[in-house]
Amino acid sequence: MRANYAGEAACVDYWLGKVLETIGELGLFENSIVVFLSDHGAMLGEQEQFLKGPEKLRGQVTHIPLLVRMPGKQFAGKRVSGFVQIPDVMPTLLSLLGLKAPTRVTGQNFWPLVSGETRSLRDRAVQGYGWIAAVRTGE
Repeated sequence: MRANYAGEAACVDYWLGKVLETIGELGLFENSIVVFLSDHGAMLGEQEQFLKGPEKLRGQVTHIPLLVRMPGKQFAGKRVSGFVQIPDVMPTLLSLLGLKAPTRVTGQNFWPLVSGETRSLRDRAVQGYGWIAAVRTGE
Protein backbone atom coordinates (compact mmCIF):
# COMPACT_ATOMS: atom_id res chain seq x y z
CA MET A 1 0.00 0.00 0.00
CA ARG A 2 2.74 2.47 0.94
CA ALA A 3 4.75 1.57 -2.15
CA ASN A 4 1.71 2.15 -4.38
CA TYR A 5 1.07 5.50 -2.70
CA ALA A 6 4.74 6.46 -3.11
CA GLY A 7 4.45 5.54 -6.80
CA GLU A 8 1.37 7.72 -7.20
CA ALA A 9 3.09 10.60 -5.42
CA ALA A 10 6.13 10.21 -7.69
CA CYS A 11 3.85 10.27 -10.75
CA VAL A 12 2.11 13.46 -9.59
CA ASP A 13 5.51 15.00 -8.79
CA TYR A 14 6.82 14.13 -12.25
CA TRP A 15 3.83 15.54 -14.15
CA LEU A 16 3.53 18.62 -11.97
CA GLY A 17 7.21 19.19 -12.71
CA LYS A 18 6.44 18.96 -16.44
CA VAL A 19 3.62 21.52 -16.08
CA LEU A 20 5.90 23.92 -14.17
CA GLU A 21 8.71 23.35 -16.67
CA THR A 22 6.37 24.19 -19.55
CA ILE A 23 5.12 27.35 -17.80
CA GLY A 24 8.76 28.38 -17.40
CA GLU A 25 9.68 27.57 -21.01
CA LEU A 26 6.75 29.65 -22.24
CA GLY A 27 7.73 32.54 -19.98
CA LEU A 28 4.36 32.59 -18.27
CA PHE A 29 5.41 32.65 -14.61
CA GLU A 30 5.35 36.43 -14.41
CA ASN A 31 1.72 36.70 -15.45
CA SER A 32 0.30 33.47 -14.06
CA ILE A 33 -1.02 32.27 -10.73
CA VAL A 34 -0.23 28.59 -10.23
CA VAL A 35 -2.33 26.65 -7.73
CA PHE A 36 -1.76 23.12 -6.45
CA LEU A 37 -4.67 21.63 -4.53
CA SER A 38 -5.73 18.14 -3.62
CA ASP A 39 -9.27 17.01 -2.87
CA HIS A 40 -8.29 14.78 0.07
CA GLY A 41 -5.43 13.06 1.85
CA ALA A 42 -5.13 9.34 2.56
CA MET A 43 -5.07 6.89 5.42
CA LEU A 44 -1.96 4.77 4.94
CA GLY A 45 -2.33 2.33 7.79
CA GLU A 46 -2.72 4.98 10.48
CA GLN A 47 -5.20 3.73 13.07
CA GLU A 48 -5.09 0.44 11.12
CA GLN A 49 -7.13 1.92 8.28
CA PHE A 50 -6.51 2.48 4.60
CA LEU A 51 -8.03 4.64 1.91
CA LYS A 52 -10.74 7.27 2.34
CA GLY A 53 -14.31 6.72 3.40
CA PRO A 54 -17.20 8.34 5.25
CA GLU A 55 -16.12 6.86 8.58
CA LYS A 56 -12.54 8.11 8.10
CA LEU A 57 -12.85 11.89 8.30
CA ARG A 58 -9.62 12.31 10.20
CA GLY A 59 -6.74 14.73 9.87
CA GLN A 60 -4.90 12.47 7.44
CA VAL A 61 -7.81 12.66 4.99
CA THR A 62 -9.17 16.17 5.64
CA HIS A 63 -5.97 18.23 5.93
CA ILE A 64 -5.20 18.86 2.28
CA PRO A 65 -2.39 20.76 0.57
CA LEU A 66 -2.98 24.15 -1.00
CA LEU A 67 0.00 25.84 -2.64
CA VAL A 68 -0.22 29.14 -4.50
CA ARG A 69 2.59 30.63 -6.59
CA MET A 70 2.14 34.27 -7.46
CA PRO A 71 3.87 36.32 -10.17
CA GLY A 72 7.07 37.85 -8.84
CA LYS A 73 7.15 35.14 -6.17
CA GLN A 74 5.08 37.41 -3.93
CA PHE A 75 4.80 35.83 -0.46
CA ALA A 76 7.13 33.00 -1.58
CA GLY A 77 7.70 30.45 1.14
CA LYS A 78 5.05 31.90 3.43
CA ARG A 79 3.08 29.38 5.42
CA VAL A 80 -0.36 30.56 6.48
CA SER A 81 -2.50 29.34 9.35
CA GLY A 82 -6.27 29.47 9.41
CA PHE A 83 -9.17 27.45 8.14
CA VAL A 84 -9.74 27.50 4.39
CA GLN A 85 -12.25 25.33 2.60
CA ILE A 86 -12.28 24.24 -1.04
CA PRO A 87 -15.16 26.63 -1.91
CA ASP A 88 -12.84 29.50 -0.89
CA VAL A 89 -10.41 28.84 -3.74
CA MET A 90 -12.53 30.18 -6.60
CA PRO A 91 -13.50 33.54 -5.02
CA THR A 92 -9.87 34.01 -3.95
CA LEU A 93 -8.50 33.43 -7.45
CA LEU A 94 -11.15 35.64 -9.00
CA SER A 95 -10.26 38.42 -6.54
CA LEU A 96 -6.56 38.08 -7.35
CA LEU A 97 -7.47 38.50 -11.02
CA GLY A 98 -9.49 41.62 -10.23
CA LEU A 99 -12.83 39.89 -10.80
CA LYS A 100 -15.85 39.58 -8.55
CA ALA A 101 -17.27 36.22 -7.57
CA PRO A 102 -20.89 35.57 -8.53
CA THR A 103 -23.36 36.28 -5.73
CA ARG A 104 -24.27 32.59 -5.42
CA VAL A 105 -20.70 31.71 -4.38
CA THR A 106 -20.53 30.57 -0.75
CA GLY A 107 -16.74 30.60 -0.33
CA GLN A 108 -14.69 33.49 1.00
CA ASN A 109 -11.60 35.20 -0.37
CA PHE A 110 -8.82 33.75 1.79
CA TRP A 111 -6.10 36.09 0.49
CA PRO A 112 -6.38 38.41 3.55
CA LEU A 113 -4.88 35.49 5.52
CA VAL A 114 -1.87 35.49 3.19
CA SER A 115 -1.41 39.26 3.11
CA GLY A 116 -1.72 39.50 6.88
CA GLU A 117 -4.86 41.66 6.80
CA THR A 118 -6.59 39.12 9.04
CA ARG A 119 -5.59 36.10 11.10
CA SER A 120 -8.81 34.15 10.64
CA LEU A 121 -11.75 33.82 8.28
CA ARG A 122 -13.68 31.35 10.39
CA ASP A 123 -13.24 29.40 13.60
CA ARG A 124 -13.99 26.03 12.04
CA ALA A 125 -14.02 24.08 8.80
CA VAL A 126 -16.77 21.69 7.76
CA GLN A 127 -15.92 18.70 5.63
CA GLY A 128 -18.03 15.85 4.38
CA TYR A 129 -17.97 12.52 2.63
CA GLY A 130 -21.26 11.07 1.45
CA TRP A 131 -23.73 11.30 4.31
CA ILE A 132 -21.11 11.94 7.02
CA ALA A 133 -19.69 15.34 7.98
CA ALA A 134 -16.98 16.50 10.35
CA VAL A 135 -16.28 19.86 11.94
CA ARG A 136 -12.64 20.76 12.55
CA THR A 137 -11.73 23.44 15.09
CA GLY A 138 -8.41 24.68 16.44
CA GLU A 139 -8.74 22.20 19.28
